[in-house]
Amino acid sequence: MVSTLVRSRSSLTLTLTSTSTSTLTLTSTSTSTLTSTSTLTLTSTSTSTLTLTLTLTSTLEHKSYTFLELKQKLVNYCVYQDRCHQEVEQKMRDYLLIPEAKEEILLYLMRENYLNEERFTRSYIRGKFYMKSWGRNKIRNHLKFKGVPEKLINSCFDEIDNDDYHKTLTKLYQNYESKITGLQGYQKKSKTIKYLLSKGFEYEEIVEAIKDMEEGSE
Repeated sequence: MVSTLVRSRSSLTLTLTSTSTSTLTLTSTSTSTLTSTSTLTLTSTSTSTLTLTLTLTSTLEHKSYTFLELKQKLVNYCVYQDRCHQEVEQKMRDYLLIPEAKEEILLYLMRENYLNEERFTRSYIRGKFYMKSWGRNKIRNHLKFKGVPEKLINSCFDEIDNDDYHKTLTKLYQNYESKITGLQGYQKKSKTIKYLLSKGFEYEEIVEAIKDMEEGSE
């Protein structure tokens, strides 16, 4: 059996206005696997307005899982959407698994193809480009942060069609530039280039797109 811990936090703000002596008793009860009760007594002896903020923080035993239950939870975690190794390992740390259990579950997930780093990388690249219009540099940096090897990242960039990449870059440039006010000429172009760089597009690709647009307008 594996026990996991969760932290429970509750906050209450109370405003009390009184014109005479008054006593207020506040009882707070929270129930999880364990039950905790807190009682606060407050006395006011004059005309006043009192604001009280009470914050209770406690660590409670949440639930115990068998090894098979935890393994199924991690299978479900991977089935819900593609995951990278780092995400799965973090999930196992959250469950406080011992190293031997982590290794066995990780090997099982890979053997049964629930966990596939290349599939995750390809899915991530498609989603970030076609849904969020990220450039290759931004996608690469985020994948590296997730622990995906750069060699694998580069080999999966064929998920992005080159024509789609160029069209998306051109559209982003035109949309952003058209919304800029108060700037002209070089300043307007410079601000748009900075925006596209922040989206992860390569400087060379941006320059090429600008050149194509300028030639097309002649």
